[in-house]
Amino acid sequence: MTSIRQVACSDPLNPEGAARWEEVRGYLRSRGHSCDPAEVGAGLWDDPWWLVADPTGGTQGLGNLPALATTLPGPSDRQRQRAWCSLSDNSLSLNVLLDRGLCRVLHGQLLTLAGRDAEAQRIRFEAWSAAVRAGEPFPREALPPLTPLRGPWSGPVTLVGGNLGALERLGTTPWRPQPRGRTLLLESLSLPAAEAPRRVGLLVDDPWWRDIGGLVLGRFTVADREQPDWVEVCLRSLPRRLPVARLPQVGHGADAWTIPLGEPLTLVRER
Repeated sequence: MTSIRQVACSDPLNPEGAARWEEVRGYLRSRGHSCDPAEVGAGLWDDPWWLVADPTGGTQGLGNLPALATTLPGPSDRQRQRAWCSLSDNSLSLNVLLDRGLCRVLHGQLLTLAGRDAEAQRIRFEAWSAAVRAGEPFPREALPPLTPLRGPWSGPVTLVGGNLGALERLGTTPWRPQPRGRTLLLESLSLPAAEAPRRVGLLVDDPWWRDIGGLVLGRFTVADREQPDWVEVCLRSLPRRLPVARLPQVGHGADAWTIPLGEPLTLVRER
Protein backbone atom coordinates (compact mmCIF):
# COMPACT_ATOMS: atom_id res chain seq x y z
CA MET A 1 0.00 0.00 0.00
CA THR A 2 1.33 3.41 -0.89
CA SER A 3 0.39 6.50 1.07
CA ILE A 4 -0.49 9.94 -0.17
CA ARG A 5 -0.47 12.48 2.61
CA GLN A 6 -1.51 16.11 2.61
CA VAL A 7 1.23 17.99 4.46
CA ALA A 8 -0.54 21.35 4.30
CA CYS A 9 -3.28 23.06 2.40
CA SER A 10 -1.37 26.32 2.27
CA ASP A 11 -4.03 28.54 0.78
CA PRO A 12 -7.78 28.18 1.41
CA LEU A 13 -9.50 26.24 -1.34
CA ASN A 14 -12.44 27.97 -3.00
CA PRO A 15 -15.59 25.85 -3.53
CA GLU A 16 -14.46 24.76 -7.01
CA GLY A 17 -11.01 23.82 -5.74
CA ALA A 18 -12.45 21.95 -2.76
CA ALA A 19 -14.70 19.94 -5.08
CA ARG A 20 -11.74 19.13 -7.35
CA TRP A 21 -9.65 18.08 -4.38
CA GLU A 22 -12.37 15.66 -3.26
CA GLU A 23 -12.48 14.25 -6.80
CA VAL A 24 -8.70 13.84 -6.72
CA ARG A 25 -8.81 12.08 -3.37
CA GLY A 26 -11.50 9.72 -4.69
CA TYR A 27 -9.34 8.94 -7.72
CA LEU A 28 -6.26 8.31 -5.57
CA ARG A 29 -8.18 6.02 -3.25
CA SER A 30 -9.43 4.09 -6.28
CA ARG A 31 -5.78 3.49 -7.16
CA GLY A 32 -5.10 1.99 -3.73
CA HIS A 33 -3.61 5.07 -2.05
CA SER A 34 -4.58 6.23 1.38
CA CYS A 35 -5.10 9.98 1.69
CA ASP A 36 -4.74 10.59 5.42
CA PRO A 37 -3.49 14.02 6.46
CA ALA A 38 -0.14 14.26 8.24
CA GLU A 39 1.75 17.09 9.82
CA VAL A 40 5.32 17.78 8.70
CA GLY A 41 7.03 16.43 11.81
CA ALA A 42 4.59 13.67 12.76
CA GLY A 43 5.65 10.28 11.43
CA LEU A 44 6.57 11.77 8.10
CA TRP A 45 9.16 9.09 7.35
CA ASP A 46 7.36 5.97 8.59
CA ASP A 47 5.90 4.50 5.42
CA PRO A 48 8.06 2.76 2.79
CA TRP A 49 6.76 4.95 -0.01
CA TRP A 50 5.19 8.38 0.25
CA LEU A 51 3.80 10.95 -2.02
CA VAL A 52 3.36 14.06 0.08
CA ALA A 53 1.31 16.76 -1.55
CA ASP A 54 0.19 20.29 -0.97
CA PRO A 55 -2.78 20.82 -3.30
CA THR A 56 -2.54 24.60 -3.27
CA GLY A 57 1.16 25.56 -3.08
CA GLY A 58 1.37 28.91 -1.36
CA THR A 59 3.57 30.38 1.34
CA GLN A 60 2.98 27.59 3.85
CA GLY A 61 5.52 25.63 1.82
CA LEU A 62 8.22 28.02 3.02
CA GLY A 63 6.92 27.84 6.58
CA ASN A 64 7.37 24.05 6.50
CA LEU A 65 11.13 24.32 5.98
CA PRO A 66 12.27 24.59 9.62
CA ALA A 67 10.09 21.63 10.60
CA LEU A 68 11.45 19.58 7.71
CA ALA A 69 15.02 20.46 8.65
CA THR A 70 14.59 19.22 12.22
CA THR A 71 13.00 15.92 11.20
CA LEU A 72 15.22 14.91 8.28
CA PRO A 73 16.65 11.40 8.58
CA GLY A 74 19.91 10.34 7.00
CA PRO A 75 19.81 9.22 3.36
CA SER A 76 19.17 5.58 2.55
CA ASP A 77 18.17 3.60 -0.52
CA ARG A 78 14.75 3.06 0.99
CA GLN A 79 14.16 6.73 1.52
CA ARG A 80 15.20 7.65 -2.01
CA GLN A 81 12.09 5.86 -3.21
CA ARG A 82 9.91 8.42 -1.49
CA ALA A 83 8.09 10.70 -3.86
CA TRP A 84 6.84 14.21 -3.30
CA CYS A 85 4.49 16.30 -5.40
CA SER A 86 3.76 19.99 -5.11
CA LEU A 87 3.65 23.26 -6.98
CA SER A 88 4.97 26.77 -6.54
CA ASP A 89 6.45 27.74 -3.18
CA ASN A 90 6.30 24.28 -1.68
CA SER A 91 8.56 22.91 -4.42
CA LEU A 92 11.35 24.90 -2.81
CA SER A 93 11.11 22.91 0.41
CA LEU A 94 11.31 19.80 -1.75
CA ASN A 95 14.58 21.07 -3.22
CA VAL A 96 15.98 20.88 0.31
CA LEU A 97 15.13 17.18 0.41
CA LEU A 98 16.51 16.66 -3.09
CA ASP A 99 19.87 18.09 -2.06
CA ARG A 100 19.99 15.50 0.73
CA GLY A 101 19.11 12.62 -1.59
CA LEU A 102 15.95 11.82 0.38
CA CYS A 103 13.26 11.77 -2.27
CA ARG A 104 12.15 12.21 -5.84
CA VAL A 105 10.07 15.28 -6.64
CA LEU A 106 7.40 16.02 -9.20
CA HIS A 107 6.92 19.76 -9.76
CA GLY A 108 3.23 19.82 -10.44
CA GLN A 109 -0.16 19.98 -8.79
CA LEU A 110 -2.50 17.20 -7.77
CA LEU A 111 -5.55 19.32 -8.56
CA THR A 112 -4.77 18.75 -12.26
CA LEU A 113 -5.92 15.15 -11.71
CA ALA A 114 -9.46 16.56 -11.81
CA GLY A 115 -10.95 18.89 -14.40
CA ARG A 116 -10.89 19.16 -18.17
CA ASP A 117 -7.45 17.61 -18.69
CA ALA A 118 -7.75 14.99 -15.96
CA GLU A 119 -7.44 11.96 -18.25
CA ALA A 120 -4.13 13.03 -19.79
CA GLN A 121 -2.81 14.19 -16.41
CA ARG A 122 -3.67 10.87 -14.80
CA ILE A 123 -1.83 8.94 -17.49
CA ARG A 124 1.32 10.99 -16.82
CA PHE A 125 0.90 10.73 -13.06
CA GLU A 126 0.53 6.95 -13.19
CA ALA A 127 3.64 6.67 -15.37
CA TRP A 128 5.61 8.72 -12.84
CA SER A 129 4.39 6.84 -9.77
CA ALA A 130 5.14 3.51 -11.44
CA ALA A 131 8.68 4.73 -12.20
CA VAL A 132 9.19 5.79 -8.58
CA ARG A 133 8.07 2.45 -7.21
CA ALA A 134 10.31 0.61 -9.66
CA GLY A 135 13.29 2.90 -9.07
CA GLU A 136 13.34 3.80 -12.77
CA PRO A 137 13.91 7.13 -14.57
CA PHE A 138 10.97 9.36 -15.33
CA PRO A 139 9.38 8.12 -18.58
CA ARG A 140 10.49 10.27 -21.49
CA GLU A 141 7.08 10.20 -23.15
CA ALA A 142 5.62 12.01 -20.13
CA LEU A 143 7.99 14.98 -20.48
CA PRO A 144 6.75 18.22 -22.02
CA PRO A 145 8.53 19.37 -25.20
CA LEU A 146 11.42 21.82 -24.80
CA THR A 147 11.75 24.96 -26.92
CA PRO A 148 15.45 25.96 -27.07
CA LEU A 149 16.00 29.70 -27.35
CA ARG A 150 19.76 29.97 -27.04
CA GLY A 151 22.73 27.70 -26.46
CA PRO A 152 23.19 23.90 -26.67
CA TRP A 153 20.38 21.67 -25.38
CA SER A 154 21.49 18.30 -26.65
CA GLY A 155 22.29 16.40 -23.44
CA PRO A 156 20.46 15.50 -20.22
CA VAL A 157 19.58 18.31 -17.81
CA THR A 158 18.76 18.26 -14.10
CA LEU A 159 16.23 20.86 -13.04
CA VAL A 160 16.01 22.69 -9.71
CA GLY A 161 13.97 25.69 -8.66
CA GLY A 162 10.29 26.43 -9.07
CA ASN A 163 8.24 29.55 -8.54
CA LEU A 164 10.16 32.79 -9.19
CA GLY A 165 8.53 34.75 -6.38
CA ALA A 166 9.31 32.04 -3.86
CA LEU A 167 12.95 31.89 -4.94
CA GLU A 168 13.16 35.64 -4.45
CA ARG A 169 11.70 35.36 -0.94
CA LEU A 170 14.26 32.73 0.02
CA GLY A 171 16.94 35.40 -0.52
CA THR A 172 20.13 34.44 1.32
CA THR A 173 18.50 31.79 3.50
CA PRO A 174 20.04 28.29 3.52
CA TRP A 175 17.02 26.85 1.72
CA ARG A 176 17.92 27.69 -1.86
CA PRO A 177 18.65 24.60 -3.98
CA GLN A 178 22.31 23.93 -4.70
CA PRO A 179 23.12 24.93 -8.32
CA ARG A 180 26.09 22.57 -8.97
CA GLY A 181 25.72 22.80 -12.75
CA ARG A 182 22.01 22.11 -12.66
CA THR A 183 19.47 23.94 -14.79
CA LEU A 184 17.32 26.54 -13.08
CA LEU A 185 13.57 26.28 -13.71
CA LEU A 186 11.45 29.40 -13.15
CA GLU A 187 7.70 29.81 -13.46
CA SER A 188 5.19 32.35 -12.20
CA LEU A 189 1.46 32.79 -11.90
CA SER A 190 0.85 36.53 -11.42
CA LEU A 191 4.02 38.36 -12.49
CA PRO A 192 3.10 41.02 -15.13
CA ALA A 193 4.93 41.21 -18.45
CA ALA A 194 6.34 44.65 -17.61
CA GLU A 195 8.15 43.17 -14.59
CA ALA A 196 9.07 39.67 -15.76
CA PRO A 197 12.35 40.38 -17.67
CA ARG A 198 13.74 42.53 -14.87
CA ARG A 199 12.86 40.08 -12.12
CA VAL A 200 14.25 37.07 -13.99
CA GLY A 201 17.44 39.01 -14.76
CA LEU A 202 17.93 40.10 -11.15
CA LEU A 203 17.56 36.55 -9.89
CA VAL A 204 20.00 35.10 -12.43
CA ASP A 205 22.51 37.88 -11.61
CA ASP A 206 22.69 36.62 -8.02
CA PRO A 207 26.18 35.06 -7.55
CA TRP A 208 24.45 32.02 -6.07
CA TRP A 209 23.37 31.00 -9.58
CA ARG A 210 26.66 31.66 -11.39
CA ASP A 211 27.27 27.93 -11.86
CA ILE A 212 23.91 26.97 -13.34
CA GLY A 213 24.15 25.09 -16.60
CA GLY A 214 21.13 26.79 -18.11
CA LEU A 215 17.83 28.54 -17.53
CA VAL A 216 14.41 27.12 -18.37
CA LEU A 217 11.43 29.46 -18.30
CA GLY A 218 8.19 27.69 -17.62
CA ARG A 219 4.73 29.18 -17.80
CA PHE A 220 4.43 32.82 -16.74
CA THR A 221 0.65 32.90 -16.76
CA VAL A 222 -0.05 36.64 -16.68
CA ALA A 223 3.08 37.76 -18.56
CA ASP A 224 2.49 35.27 -21.38
CA ARG A 225 -1.06 36.50 -21.75
CA GLU A 226 -0.22 40.22 -21.61
CA GLN A 227 2.85 40.26 -23.85
CA PRO A 228 4.01 36.94 -25.33
CA ASP A 229 7.31 38.46 -26.56
CA TRP A 230 8.44 39.40 -23.02
CA VAL A 231 10.88 36.49 -23.24
CA GLU A 232 12.71 38.18 -26.14
CA VAL A 233 13.20 41.24 -23.93
CA CYS A 234 14.40 38.96 -21.17
CA LEU A 235 16.99 37.31 -23.41
CA ARG A 236 18.66 40.65 -24.08
CA SER A 237 19.28 41.14 -20.35
CA LEU A 238 20.67 37.67 -19.62
CA PRO A 239 24.34 36.64 -19.92
CA ARG A 240 25.10 35.57 -23.49
CA ARG A 241 26.88 32.45 -22.32
CA LEU A 242 23.75 31.18 -20.53
CA PRO A 243 21.68 28.59 -22.44
CA VAL A 244 17.99 29.50 -22.27
CA ALA A 245 14.93 27.44 -23.18
CA ARG A 246 11.20 27.38 -22.53
CA LEU A 247 8.84 24.79 -21.11
CA PRO A 248 5.60 26.79 -21.31
CA GLN A 249 3.56 23.75 -20.33
CA VAL A 250 5.16 23.69 -16.85
CA GLY A 251 3.70 25.95 -14.18
CA HIS A 252 0.21 26.85 -13.01
CA GLY A 253 -3.06 25.86 -14.62
CA ALA A 254 -5.27 22.80 -14.99
CA ASP A 255 -3.51 21.88 -18.24
CA ALA A 256 0.02 22.33 -16.88
CA TRP A 257 2.35 19.36 -17.25
CA THR A 258 4.37 18.08 -14.33
CA ILE A 259 8.11 17.58 -14.47
CA PRO A 260 10.65 16.00 -12.10
CA LEU A 261 13.22 18.03 -10.22
CA GLY A 262 16.65 16.80 -9.24
CA GLU A 263 17.17 13.95 -11.70
CA PRO A 264 18.73 13.78 -15.18
CA LEU A 265 16.19 14.32 -17.95
CA THR A 266 16.62 14.10 -21.70
CA LEU A 267 14.10 16.65 -22.84
CA VAL A 268 12.46 16.32 -26.24
CA ARG A 269 12.73 19.34 -28.51
CA GLU A 270 9.50 20.88 -29.71
CA ARG A 271 8.82 20.07 -33.36
